[in-house]
Amino acid sequence: MKTTLVVAVTLSATLSLTLFAQPSYTAARLSAGGPPGLQPLALGGGQAVLELSIDTRGSVVNVRTLRSTPPYTQMLLDSVGGWSFAPATDDPIGKDGKPEGRRNVPSKVIVAARYRAPALQGPTQGEPPRDVAAPSADVAFPALTAEPAFPADAQFGGVVMIEALVSPAGAVTVARVIKSALPFDRPAPPTLLGS
Repeated sequence: MKTTLVVAVTLSATLSLTLFAQPSYTAARLSAGGPPGLQPLALGGGQAVLELSIDTRGSVVNVRTLRSTPPYTQMLLDSVGGWSFAPATDDPIGKDGKPEGRRNVPSKVIVAARYRAPALQGPTQGEPPRDVAAPSADVAFPALTAEPAFPADAQFGGVVMIEALVSPAGAVTVARVIKSALPFDRPAPPTLLGS
């Protein structure tokens, strides 16, 4: 279980997938499902972090909330329930030292959402994020997230989904946009690089 899905959502929102790099292991990858919507009357920003359990068919079979900020957590929960994945695969080495053959394996995915406060400057209302559960030992958990800049040429909010590769040491090594919402694509990937 070496996969992590990080979804960074901002009120100029960003979603991203983060996967572990292992030679014989291929992480589960989002195959269907869209980003959560934006709260139209949000008073403040927030974060939501979920841990998804993915079965060998690529279905989400369990969701645990790890970090929460209302109302964003419920928006994210409503969204991930409809997601499906290309399942994680592994090619284990047998006792004879030869590969046993690629097979689908269960995996876990972290979904981390970052919502930018609607105000461009100054304090906002709303609840601070709070940790409500610890992640499983076999998933990467974002140590920190940075608030992405609000693009100067944006007229409305938007959500961007990003897939990022995480090394076994926990460093984000590659980040790419998989669902775009211009002009938010430009500030989105750097928000993950500190995780």
